[in-house]
Amino acid sequence: MLTPEYVAGFIDGEGCIRIARHKRKGKDYYYGEILVSNTNLEILEKLKAQFGGSVTNHGKEDPEFNRKQSWAWHIGEGHTRAFLEDIKFLLVVKRPAASLVLDFIYYKKDNIPIDQPAWKEASLKLNHRGI
Repeated sequence: MLTPEYVAGFIDGEGCIRIARHKRKGKDYYYGEILVSNTNLEILEKLKAQFGGSVTNHGKEDPEFNRKQSWAWHIGEGHTRAFLEDIKFLLVVKRPAASLVLDFIYYKKDNIPIDQPAWKEASLKLNHRGI
């Protein structure tokens, strides 16, 4: 079993906590999610076994560009809330993104009107590389 401290450190270093958008039948749907890409399939499978979600092929090996095969672990909004509640205060780098996504999920759950595209934009800024 992975410890909460290990998971928080792994998410801080390798993860993305964000508000995503999905378009269905011409309508935008926004939701909180966590995504982790890595070349180590074993650790992603452990995250899936412990927290749910799915692991998918994320990128093919390409020796020409010195790129290894990679996979992605993804959990959608249903599991994201509980997961973030467990590790939020252990996060360092991704804590602001976790707080934003948790607030977004709570507002949606309580049917509080919010500007969802603006929240997604705030999420994008927090996940900009180098931050």
